[in-house]
Amino acid sequence: MSDSAAGAPATATVAVDHHVFLLAEPGMAAAGLPLPDNGLIGSLPGKAAVYTGAAGGRVTVTVRARATPPGTVETAGWDEVLDHSLTAPAGMPGR
Repeated sequence: MSDSAAGAPATATVAVDHHVFLLAEPGMAAAGLPLPDNGLIGSLPGKAAVYTGAAGGRVTVTVRARATPPGTVETAGWDEVLDHSLTAPAGMPGR
């Protein structure tokens, strides 16, 4: 899949609780949240826990399914940027 053939981005507002929000396939339990292996995100098959400076509230998140990494990534304006793969056996998280 090339950049032009990548899936369309999906955007949603999600709840943050205790400095973490979950990206997960439907039916995945929030129990057993993975610890971050890079300071910001940890994952297990079908779910990823994203750790944030916000203790609680709501954040807007955009994800895009890709078969390969993007060619370039705009990082201006961000304190931290990372690349993380999520294995999603059933497909796109939240779909």
